[in-house]
Amino acid sequence: MNNKGIFFTTLAILILTLFVISFSLYSDVQERTSVQKRVQTMNSFLKSIEDDIPRQLYISGFRTIFRMEKRIIETGNYILPADFDRLFKENFFNGTMEGVENLDLMSGATFPDLQQKTQEKADKVNVYINITSPNLTITQSDPWNLRIELTTDLVLVDKNQLASWNKTETYVGFVPINGFEDPLYLIGTNGKYANKFNQSSTLLEFVDVEGNYSKYWNNTDAPSFIGRLTGDLAPSIYGVESLVNLESLSDAGVNVLDKTIVDHYYFSNQNPPISCTVDDISWAKIDGDHTDYCI
Repeated sequence: MNNKGIFFTTLAILILTLFVISFSLYSDVQERTSVQKRVQTMNSFLKSIEDDIPRQLYISGFRTIFRMEKRIIETGNYILPADFDRLFKENFFNGTMEGVENLDLMSGATFPDLQQKTQEKADKVNVYINITSPNLTITQSDPWNLRIELTTDLVLVDKNQLASWNKTETYVGFVPINGFEDPLYLIGTNGKYANKFNQSSTLLEFVDVEGNYSKYWNNTDAPSFIGRLTGDLAPSIYGVESLVNLESLSDAGVNVLDKTIVDHYYFSNQNPPISCTVDDISWAKIDGDHTDYCI
């Protein structure tokens, strides 16, 4: 009887031990599975942020440029080069320009709005997110787009403390210049004539000066889009230029000048010698730096 008792006791202990081990392994597997699922959910959320923030930068950038051009029209002056970054950042972070609010235009498009929208999305997946230490830069990396880069510190924490991230992220949005009004024309004609940026696909299309509007062509001796906003007409590798349609200017009540129709020369004090005309059109005069346009 004692031997049988010992046997059954040992067997019971063994079964109980196996049960405890199995339960522990099962719990560990379940916990790892839960963590993996949360990590996958948070990774998906991070991917959605990577897709969404550049769109937010586009919206904010578009509205900011629109607001800057409105300011140029109202004041009759360029945005000074020293003020460009400052005003752009003020509008992005505060929704103001020189302290003046424009709630209708910037509603939902400022950095605080971006933070709030991101946290609202994070709440839906039970995640806490903190976007801090923002740094915004506005440049051009090609002639036809404004490049907006936002670098931030990003803290992402699962509310159940299963996983977290703490990293520095950089997001990039692009704002095409097509469709914006060229400040060079607005200033040069005292607001009487507006010419919108419209990229030409071919040289022949570009030099069609008898069309209803001028298109634009990339040329490194011309000012960039940012240069045109700020009145900096220095040559740029991202330079764009148009050929001024003097008939359109005249129809708009603008006194036309007898000089090259390359816009950044025409609307400046420069008056280089004329070498040829476009398609034998008498008023479509071209200077010696741009004779490729005389076709």
